[in-house]
Amino acid sequence: MAVPVAVLMVLIGKRWEWIVALFRDHLVQLLVSFSGSYVIVVVVSGYAHWANRWLDTQSSWQDQFKSRLLGQLAMPLVGGWVLSILLAFVLFACFGVDIHRSGYLRFEVWIVLLLLSVMNAGYAVWYLHKYQPDTEWETAYIEVTEGHKEKRKLRISELDIGCIQAANGFRLVRTIEGDTYFTNKSIVELEKILNPKYFYKLKRKYLINITVIRRLTKNKTTRLDRDSGSEMTVYSSVVTFGNEQMGLFEETLVKGTVKHFETWWNENSEKKKRRK
Repeated sequence: MAVPVAVLMVLIGKRWEWIVALFRDHLVQLLVSFSGSYVIVVVVSGYAHWANRWLDTQSSWQDQFKSRLLGQLAMPLVGGWVLSILLAFVLFACFGVDIHRSGYLRFEVWIVLLLLSVMNAGYAVWYLHKYQPDTEWETAYIEVTEGHKEKRKLRISELDIGCIQAANGFRLVRTIEGDTYFTNKSIVELEKILNPKYFYKLKRKYLINITVIRRLTKNKTTRLDRDSGSEMTVYSSVVTFGNEQMGLFEETLVKGTVKHFETWWNENSEKKKRRK
């Protein structure tokens, strides 16, 4: 992105006839102008990115909105703009060019400010969208039976469920304490009832409570390709979940879902700790 922005800064800051003249007679000066603009864009955008990340660790949009807004305006926006002006003075001085006669302070400096404003607005929107505060989610209860033919129903909380497993046409509800029940609801129906922050649907076969997920293991194996006769390297990711009471289970993630699982697990790991 820095390249087209640098080109735009050079073109807008100079007259077209001067650009043509520079190409014709002073190509070196044009390259110097482009290089200076490029350095300014790269350094300032890098600083703005660092400043946003640093502010993320110091204050929250949700809890400290006013102070975060002031910090956002002061560091990434105004601070980045001031840094761009200082860099311009240094670069123009190094190249022996009078910055006041160059047109930089009349044109390019405002492009930098516009770029920083767009970056900060986009970052704020992304941050607020990604880190939405948890919505109120009432603890769900599902009806189960002790046997698949029994009519007497019990209600158990989602907080007590370790996993729900589809097996042989039935849905087994395995609790964290090691009890096993049956439910007539499908995995799809249960997925809509249970809190998606804490339950992950794996292969349409399991709904796993995040509190019982033990680890994600990435394996590398080799096997013989029958067609070519050569060895092939096969990668797989295995999720281990359960505990001593309910037992341990292992299931291989489908290719293409590993990143989705890791993202879900990482985003909700702090909530998992608080829930315990």
